Amino acid sequence: MWFVEAWVTGWIKSRRPPLAEPVDGGWFIQRDTDFESCRWVLTGPDPERLAEIVAGPVPEAACVKFAGDPAVWLPRFGSGWVEADPGWFMTRELGPADAPSVPDGYRIEVSAEPELIMVRVLDGSGELAASGQCGLVLPYAVPDIIVTEEAHRRRGLGRLVMGELQRLAYDSGARTAVLSATTDGRELYRSLGWRELSGLVGAYYRPGS
Repeated sequence: MWFVEAWVTGWIKSRRPPLAEPVDGGWFIQRDTDFESCRWVLTGPDPERLAEIVAGPVPEAACVKFAGDPAVWLPRFGSGWVEADPGWFMTRELGPADAPSVPDGYRIEVSAEPELIMVRVLDGSGELAASGQCGLVLPYAVPDIIVTEEAHRRRGLGRLVMGELQRLAYDSGARTAVLSATTDGRELYRSLGWRELSGLVGAYYRPGS
């Protein structure tokens, strides 16, 4: 699936994991975080490949993600696997846009590299209010880690961050954006013209749970 390949390669540019390599059916990514040791991202839903991965060996806190209906695929994981939070793959076309207006009392900072754009919104005291970043694998852009701090929510800052990332991605040569949305982010992205492509199947190996 084109959008999974675009997403995972842009996600790699954004997160910069210690290891990311193509493997049979998709990608293997080393993570080495407390929550996730590694992940397989399958670029197409493949029962045989999934069965191979699940059969192991699998390190604790490993993750598998791919596009599909969780209700159909999760029973294939078996014991020791725990469902990840709900998610969706979403997309939208990019176009030229003016710089978004910044609410009073805030300012915006941008850091741009050839493969990564980072946007930060600061309040009047210089504290971080909202942020996000975007991996670039042209012609695709992958917005990632869109966060608004609790004290600054419902002020349009998430919309501001997304608007600036989309504008800068287009100016950098991207024409289509793809992301994985959480339950909270899904509604924001819908309001900004994003559409859903697929559900996101995700599971973690936690045998002690």
